[in-house]
Amino acid sequence: MKERVQEAMACVASTLGAAALYRARERRKRQLLRVLVFHDLPEGAWFDEIVAMLVEEFCVVGPEVLEEKRSGPASEADVGMRVLLSFDDGFASWEKIALPVLEARGATGLFFISSGLIDVAGKEAEARAYVENRLGVRYRKPLSWAGVRAVAAGGHRIGAHTVTHPNLASLAAEEEEREIGDGKKKLEDETGVQVQDFAYPFGRWEHFTRATETRLREAGYARGFTTMSRFVRDSDFPWRIPRLCITEGQRPGTVRRYCAGAYDLVGRSGLWCRGSG
Repeated sequence: MKERVQEAMACVASTLGAAALYRARERRKRQLLRVLVFHDLPEGAWFDEIVAMLVEEFCVVGPEVLEEKRSGPASEADVGMRVLLSFDDGFASWEKIALPVLEARGATGLFFISSGLIDVAGKEAEARAYVENRLGVRYRKPLSWAGVRAVAAGGHRIGAHTVTHPNLASLAAEEEEREIGDGKKKLEDETGVQVQDFAYPFGRWEHFTRATETRLREAGYARGFTTMSRFVRDSDFPWRIPRLCITEGQRPGTVRRYCAGAYDLVGRSGLWCRGSG
């Protein structure tokens, strides 16, 4: 019931022009950028439909956009809203579904990987315990290290998502340092590529601290990503870049309204707050 109310409010915000006014105000400050985050992709047709819609209606960009100059209003030539695709945790469906779809649609993504999940791929009991207890979702097959290397070889960027997917804010300093540093080192050792991007597990304000941000910098990261949904602002860099979670089965129209900011307005009404990671 709550989701239907939220969607109805987002539709009203779009129809009455409130979302367009919101985008226009944001665009006076910067080129609009929205970062999306996917997790497991058990349905290839759905993911292809979503990516096809995004490519057709928005400007889907690669992770290199994160290094571009951000300040200043958008130029008249920058009429499209940019969308960056990211992925969290590390699932076998990335290799089977995400990579072929992204290649076919000419898109590249940013893949945040929990190294401990990949370590238990092929060990069903351990993998099931990790997915159900640490990620808090029903079991789905993890990606292998060969799959991680396939992601990197496909021209996508690899980011870290800790080792065991904990709430970092709940850890002692030494534990947090290990989660942040060991995940990065394992990914770099396995892929041979430098890892500079980090996604906080769960990704809300209560899941990381100022000390977490300091430890990211000390470990050699350049950016940290949350799951707090809105357009990306200059003040979000480097450690609080917002992302919008997209879940399987959401209709293209719903994802379109998410990207276009209608649900940001619903959230500001106090009725909605979205985040998972």
